Amino acid sequence: MGVHFLIRESTTGDLAAIVAIEAAVFPDPWVIESFRGFQRTGQTLVAVHEDEIVGFVIARAMLDEGEILNIAVTSRWRGQGAGATLLDSALHRLRGLGANNVYLEVRASSTVAQHFYERHGFRRVGKRSQYYRNPVEDALVFFRGIHATSASA
Repeated sequence: MGVHFLIRESTTGDLAAIVAIEAAVFPDPWVIESFRGFQRTGQTLVAVHEDEIVGFVIARAMLDEGEILNIAVTSRWRGQGAGATLLDSALHRLRGLGANNVYLEVRASSTVAQHFYERHGFRRVGKRSQYYRNPVEDALVFFRGIHATSASA
């Protein structure tokens, strides 16, 4: 792809950029307090290109399971590898925390996101009816194993 993205833990100085990306990407964006909470526990990574935050991912591990809670990339940088780099970094981190399996939810209408996750080894395993608000919509649940032999897509 030719573009290099630095992936690092987010800082409080990154919050404005993260919130702006979230508001631009999602119809029902998270509030800044949500991001602060995940930041305090080291669960938020950002993708940086030439000092510009172009995306972020929030992931957590509980026992042997991981979850991708939120991932977004600015429209200008989609298709350039930032999302894939963020996802790979989050999976690597989750595996290091002991997760063997990773789950995530995606809006049923977001076919672009669904195809992105499928290209990265996730498969649909369920549905949560009326999970999302504003607008109300089903969530599709995706799963991927991340054992040492399947860590990279």
